[in-house]
Amino acid sequence: MACLAEAHTRYGSLEWSVLIDEIVTLLEDGIIVTTVQEKPLADHAAKCTNAEMFFNEDGQIKKAGDVIYNSKLADTFRKIGKDKNAFFKGALGQDVVDDIQENGGIVTIQDLTS
Repeated sequence: MACLAEAHTRYGSLEWSVLIDEIVTLLEDGIIVTTVQEKPLADHAAKCTNAEMFFNEDGQIKKAGDVIYNSKLADTFRKIGKDKNAFFKGALGQDVVDDIQENGGIVTIQDLTS
């Protein structure tokens, strides 16, 4: 995210929010699982903590042609669209750290800010 924000600051001609809105739209409209993604999803199904995102209603892991939606990540990007530094600082940064740690990760707010 920091690299994208820096590249935009230096070379961007579109409004930051326009770039981020494209990501939000993709996350809300859904991303179609490809044949390349199908095997890694199946191989790591036991590690998927976001069942509603990676599994179909019948309990089967998503396969090629299925659609993945991620409204929570879309909400995160909406906040980033308003402030390039939101991911690294403030409440959003802490929310990201909390979410990672709740799922077994060891990232800290200091990791994000540095």
